[in-house]
Amino acid sequence: GYGLEALSEAMILALPEEARFEAARALMRAQEGRVRIGNEIVQACTAVSVTVGLTPIPFSDMVLLGPLQAMMVSSLAYLSGRSWGKKTVAEWLGSLGVVGALGMGLRFSAQTIAKLVPGAGNVVSAGVAGAGTTAMGQSAIKYFLRR
Repeated sequence: GYGLEALSEAMILALPEEARFEAARALMRAQEGRVRIGNEIVQACTAVSVTVGLTPIPFSDMVLLGPLQAMMVSSLAYLSGRSWGKKTVAEWLGSLGVVGALGMGLRFSAQTIAKLVPGAGNVVSAGVAGAGTTAMGQSAIKYFLRR
């Protein structure tokens, strides 16, 4: 088994960027490669979230961050090779628990309130958006990719 894991990891690293995602999904033994690509997805989504959080328009982040984070979690679920059905969604939401759901609601509230303060509110909102996206992404990585 160890030889196949090392070969799978080496194949993923040798492929061009465009092919790594699908290769990591196809090569079941490349768990570290999947986690590495999952972290890249989370980092990219966090960068976009921070940019959205910097916009001075109240409620704009609620409209944009929800779909962005849903796409991020869907990508991580797809990368894991699991089907993204109602059962998987329910299991992942269950792993977040009440604390995670409450945290998401409080995060959106804090961002909206922070945007009412000119200048500094945008920086706070960007930090909250980035931290929230990273936390959600790491939760999805732990659930889908690090069983």
